[in-house]
Amino acid sequence: MTRRWLLLMMAVLILFCCGPKEEKESIWKGTITEKDGVVIVHSPKEPAFGPEALVLEEDLVIGAGDEGEEEYMFYSAPTITVDPEGRIYALDLKKYSIRVYDPQGKYLFSFGGMGQGPGEIDSPSFIFFTGNDEIALSDSARSQLKYYSPAGEYLRAAKLPVSMFVAAMHNSGDIIGTRIKDIGESAHTRNGIINEVVRSKPPYEKIEPIGEYVYPKDPPGFSPPFAFYSDGRSVWGTRAEYELRINPPGKAVSCIISRDFDPVPLEPYIEKTITGGTQGIRFRKYFDPVYRIYCGDKNFLYAAHINDDPAIAKKAMIDVFDGKGRYIAEFEIPGEEMEDLCIRGNHLYTVESDALGYSYIKRYKMTWVDEVMEFVK
Repeated sequence: MTRRWLLLMMAVLILFCCGPKEEKESIWKGTITEKDGVVIVHSPKEPAFGPEALVLEEDLVIGAGDEGEEEYMFYSAPTITVDPEGRIYALDLKKYSIRVYDPQGKYLFSFGGMGQGPGEIDSPSFIFFTGNDEIALSDSARSQLKYYSPAGEYLRAAKLPVSMFVAAMHNSGDIIGTRIKDIGESAHTRNGIINEVVRSKPPYEKIEPIGEYVYPKDPPGFSPPFAFYSDGRSVWGTRAEYELRINPPGKAVSCIISRDFDPVPLEPYIEKTITGGTQGIRFRKYFDPVYRIYCGDKNFLYAAHINDDPAIAKKAMIDVFDGKGRYIAEFEIPGEEMEDLCIRGNHLYTVESDALGYSYIKRYKMTWVDEVMEFVK
């Protein structure tokens, strides 16, 4: 009798412990497999949670369209970074300077400026806030990283590896980007030029190839997106597939995050936005599957892509993957187009443009519902 009761209690305990876990895991309908030592996390087209999973509240706008003070007008979309205190640094690609705004959006000062002297900028591309409380700017034409204090004081420059285009920086100072694999014929394929994805660490004397992709030559395309997790893993996308590849420091690809995705045709957008004819101009057939990525808290990965509804042109959607690579949510950015994004804590910062082409920096407070936070534990 005692043995029967013991077996019954064990069965109840197993059911109690395992039952809720199965229900919890069933929210996500994807698969996790392994091939040649690489973990592949594949999600279906729909995320685990619906649009109610994330509450997005706009709480700051910097920008004046075509009216107002010049310090608040953006004639071209800036790239941005944000420091731990919430100050916003915007790279002005027209004046080759960096504007600084306080957490309330008030303009403070600018630094940099066009030129080739100390602290001046020749060909800016990206800015980053480093783990040493410095602003790093990638100056492509001079193959340099230039460093400034948060007060705008020029500190120093670091020479970059030959032909490396920097696209992301980790708090440690490690950088990731691209370069042409070979200047010879071996770099050329029928569809384009083979580019290497490379990583380098200070003082940037050596580079470490970690992957490669084909850069299309007819019609030309753009570089894939890059980012870093806080633990130093790099993540980068490919231009042909919805695949985000993760490399631990000093190692080959260890994980691929992917999902079912229908390519978004470019033609409806061209017809909607370009006037005067396009005869003789060749365009790509589809938008890139992902054009911006950013790693936030809890190892959430945010991937921006174009909405597949041609009626709303280039409106951006952001997919969110949890720390295990599972597709958990999708949300829409309200602006006409989104050019850049940055995340600090529970705030999302974006660079958006309106129908007239004027750019704005916006900040949104992000609040995840309890069900999502419970799922990703």
